[in-house]
Amino acid sequence: MATNKNEQKQNHIPLFGSLVLVLAALSASRILIYNEELLVALAFGAFVTFCFQKLGNDVSETLDSRKNSIHQQIDACLQIQVENVSGLYDQHLERVQLKKDFKNLQLVLCQQLLQLSEGRNLTLNAQLTAQISAKLHAFQTIKTTSQGFLQETLAFGFRLRVLEGFQKSKKKIQSSLLKDALSNLNSKNL
Repeated sequence: MATNKNEQKQNHIPLFGSLVLVLAALSASRILIYNEELLVALAFGAFVTFCFQKLGNDVSETLDSRKNSIHQQIDACLQIQVENVSGLYDQHLERVQLKKDFKNLQLVLCQQLLQLSEGRNLTLNAQLTAQISAKLHAFQTIKTTSQGFLQETLAFGFRLRVLEGFQKSKKKIQSSLLKDALSNLNSKNL
């Protein structure tokens, strides 16, 4: 580093000397007139040159350290952003997986509900069929019983009517055939 400073000083000496010669030549030929504006400009130039020579390394180091600090801050921010994006991507993948799982669960539940409803329909149909069949059998039994009872009642009523009719006509017609019929009717009524 010391050699760099010595080299920089040696590089600036010829430049400074050349500048002094140019100013002297311009002043001698009266091209350059020394007024306050020129003096201020020369003083500013000398100040900038002095600052550059004496404080250049310190300013450069300060600016470099500031640059490195900013670079580290940017890298940290970028790392945080990468982690955030990575976390968001993981959450997105989980959300997509949850949507898929929810759809699969919905399909499975729909299928199970359909199976249950079909099973219930079959059970309900079987129960209704059994109940209807039992009621039809009961009605058939009632019908058969009612028909037999009705036929017996009609036959009995018919016999009584015929017997009454014969008994009223008994006084008028007295034949042996009539007597046999009356006795047969009386025996069947009992």
